[in-house]
Amino acid sequence: MKKTLAILALSILSVLSLAATKNVSGTWMVTSHGKANPGMKLILSPQGGFKFVGSNYSSSGIYKLQGDTIELIWTKVDGQSVKKGSMKRALALTPDNTFNIDQYTYARHG
Repeated sequence: MKKTLAILALSILSVLSLAATKNVSGTWMVTSHGKANPGMKLILSPQGGFKFVGSNYSSSGIYKLQGDTIELIWTKVDGQSVKKGSMKRALALTPDNTFNIDQYTYARHG
């Protein structure tokens, strides 16, 4: 039994350390032809929160990194609370470290 618990604990620590090696926190901006549009950005905090900021919109929530996928879970849109878990989106990181939301490509800046 002790051996099983030790193996389980080591497995959990290995998974956690692997997840910690991928850092997605920072400011991500819409890019086109290598140029960033500072008017459309997604800010991912190291603590797991996010904010979308644009010229006439804003939203926020929490995010989880699962492998090469960033899962966004909104808590507010334009200052109004949203029902817990009702608004989610999975963003797949591409090999060039970008992701797409609809027709927009986001890349990390700064």
